Amino acid sequence: MEAYKKRTLKKVRKTHLLKKAEEDEGILVDLATRILNKSRTNVIVRSIGLVETNREVFLDINFLNTLYKAASFQLDTRYQFPVATVQFKPLTDENSWPLEYILERLESYGDLKMALWAQRLKSCHTMQSKVMRSYFNFIERDRQEGSSLLKETKIRASFLVQDFESQQIFFKVRFLISNHSKELVSASFDQRFLEKIGHNLDCFESWVIQNGLPLVSKRNCSLNMKYAQAFLDCTLINCESIYQGPEYFTDLIDKNGTKEKQVLQTVFILEPSEEGIFLNTYCIIKENKRMQVEKGKESFSLQEKPGIKCEL
Repeated sequence: MEAYKKRTLKKVRKTHLLKKAEEDEGILVDLATRILNKSRTNVIVRSIGLVETNREVFLDINFLNTLYKAASFQLDTRYQFPVATVQFKPLTDENSWPLEYILERLESYGDLKMALWAQRLKSCHTMQSKVMRSYFNFIERDRQEGSSLLKETKIRASFLVQDFESQQIFFKVRFLISNHSKELVSASFDQRFLEKIGHNLDCFESWVIQNGLPLVSKRNCSLNMKYAQAFLDCTLINCESIYQGPEYFTDLIDKNGTKEKQVLQTVFILEPSEEGIFLNTYCIIKENKRMQVEKGKESFSLQEKPGIKCEL
């Protein structure tokens, strides 16, 4: 982040720097172009629940519960510990809003952190369109030439996912990336992860139908914020198969609100398809690392470690 500190706000229009955003926006902005709740929370990226309230950006899983509905429930018993998966569908198409408005709002605050989030959104929109155009061109060439490269890559990716999930304690959110969107498809919970957050596998389906996705961590914890930044970083969809993010010592929250210190890590695994790229995003528990930290055998830091990328 050091490089970011050297940036200025030259790109932020001067007319907005002194603007009192909350008081003026009712006059300057059509309310139909945005989504607000009673707490004046603005949705920035719908599919991950990235929102902004009072000039603070954070992940709020409760917004996923208001924008998507649980369409079906599946239990995968191939592994030693079963995996519960909830399939989602958008509730309506009325929750879309212009990217231009989101960018203008974030830039209007005259705040460097907000301007950086605006820049991430701009870069994500531009790079995703570019990368996905190239990807679909590849799909078309593969089809015309009668090649089986896509099929072979899909099979290898599927085996990679199965091998990874058989070894990890995880919570997974799955997205479909197309030309201009990253849409939430499903959420999966390993039985051991569910038990860590106070849920019983047998009762989990009815609980989700009634309450939506469970809260896993604080909305503004370091893990969530690094995850949001990585999600907007389109290098994750540059046709690499796996991206291993940094590890964090943070709180895992159970359904009663009780917090337990755990070492968590984000991992992204890509699966190509004709419809687009499926992005499997994992939050995994590193149990051995937690025990080492508690026993004082390892000095643990929140400094980001370099990501590991491996080609299929």
